[in-house]
Amino acid sequence: MKYKEIQALSPYELSPHHHAFINPYEGCSMGCPFCFWLSMDGWEGTIAAKVDIAQVLERGLNKWPKEEFIYLGSICDPFNEMEEKYGLSRQCLEVIEKYQIPLLITTSAVNEVILKRAQQIKQMSAPVITVIELARIPEIEAMKKGGIHRGIEHANKLKEMGLEVWATLAPICPGIIELEPVLERLHPEIPVYIDSLQCNRDSIQEKRIMEWIIRDYPEQLKAYERIVLKKDSSYFSEILEKYEGNPKICTFPYKLNG
Repeated sequence: MKYKEIQALSPYELSPHHHAFINPYEGCSMGCPFCFWLSMDGWEGTIAAKVDIAQVLERGLNKWPKEEFIYLGSICDPFNEMEEKYGLSRQCLEVIEKYQIPLLITTSAVNEVILKRAQQIKQMSAPVITVIELARIPEIEAMKKGGIHRGIEHANKLKEMGLEVWATLAPICPGIIELEPVLERLHPEIPVYIDSLQCNRDSIQEKRIMEWIIRDYPEQLKAYERIVLKKDSSYFSEILEKYEGNPKICTFPYKLNG
C-alpha cells in the first residue's frame, strides 16, 4: 500500500440524490473484490490524504441546510490507518460541529482511532450516526477462526459509550459472509442494514468476485456462478423473508428521518 498527500478539489461530492459525501482521504486498503469503487482510476494500492480538506470544507458548508444530513466517508474510510498521523477526519468533525449539521459517518472501524474520536463525536450538537461496515473479508475470516471481528468489537464499544451506532452487512455472500454469526456477536440494539451481492455484467467487480471464489472458495463455485454470472438473488429474498418484521434488520436506503 502506498500513501501520498494531495489537495482537496472540493469540500464534498454530491450523489444524484443530493447526498453530500465528505472524503478526507481517497482509497482503501481492504481489497474487497465486490467494492463499488474498483472501477475508479487509482483506487487500488494507494491511500491519499487531502491535507487541506478542513479549510476547503470550511468554505463549502456555510450554505449547507442545517436540517440535512451530510456524510463523512464514501470513497474512503475516514478512520483509516492514516488518520492517526493526519487527523483530517477530526478536523472535519470540528468544522461540521461549527455549523451544527447532522452527520452520518461510514467506517469499517478496524482501527482503534475511531475509539479515540468517540468523545468528540458524542459531544457534537447535531445528531450523529456512526455506521460500521462489517462485510470485510479479513475480519469475517478472523471471526470464523475464533478470533475477533474488530469492526463488531469497536461497534459494540461505541454503542456502550453512548453513541448512535448502526451497522451494515453488504453484501451478504452465502457460505462466506453470513448474517447469523454477526448478529450473535453484535450489540442487540445496533440495527443492521443488509444487501445482496450485486455487480454489473462484464464489470471489474464481476471478474474479481469470480477470481476470489475460484481462489479461496472453490467449493462455492457453482453457487456463485448462479449468483454472480446469472444474477440470481433468490438467496437474498429468502433472508428477507426469514427476518420480515424484525426491526433490527433493515434494507437500504438509510432511514434518517424516523
